[in-house]
Amino acid sequence: MNQFYFWGMKLKNEKKAAISRESRTPYVVLGMLAMGPGTGYEVRERIANSTGHFWQESYGQLYPALLNLKRAGQVRSRPVPGGQRGAERYAITPRGRAALRAWLRRPPALQPERNELLLKVFFADLEPEAILEHIKAEEIRARAALEALRAVRANLNRRCSDAPALPAWLATVDYGVDSLTAVARWSTRQSRSLRRLMNS
Repeated sequence: MNQFYFWGMKLKNEKKAAISRESRTPYVVLGMLAMGPGTGYEVRERIANSTGHFWQESYGQLYPALLNLKRAGQVRSRPVPGGQRGAERYAITPRGRAALRAWLRRPPALQPERNELLLKVFFADLEPEAILEHIKAEEIRARAALEALRAVRANLNRRCSDAPALPAWLATVDYGVDSLTAVARWSTRQSRSLRRLMNS
């Protein structure tokens, strides 16, 4: 291997990093507007009640994203009759729908895992009692979140049974249910394991 190989690897990794740093906010906004027109506040509420369960957005970026999308011709807006001064309702344009579909076809960028609980568990032999408490707290959190997601699933089935996108929405909920179930089971097993470490 020579220096050109390493430079090539560096450039390749820098390109991947640039892709991973690309803001997804415009695509989230376009996706929400693909469901129907809405004000900035309504877009925010749609995110909070749907993708907000698994994809966090900085709400401070929503209005700048809407303005940028409008400048790019990917959304259009009209004043809200009788609304607050300056309030606008946005709608996706054909150009915006094409941009959204192009993004959907691209492979998702992998996000590096950063899990502080696992980092602490790795060093559990130094403070096993404290780490055991962290794991117990994680199990409690996971089981509470699991119940909340099951309620979301039941609500979707009840209120959106005729929505064509329901299977896709349920797929995202089921991912969370399956993941949280695994975390809860992992927590139970590792609690037993750490107790054995403490008693040895």
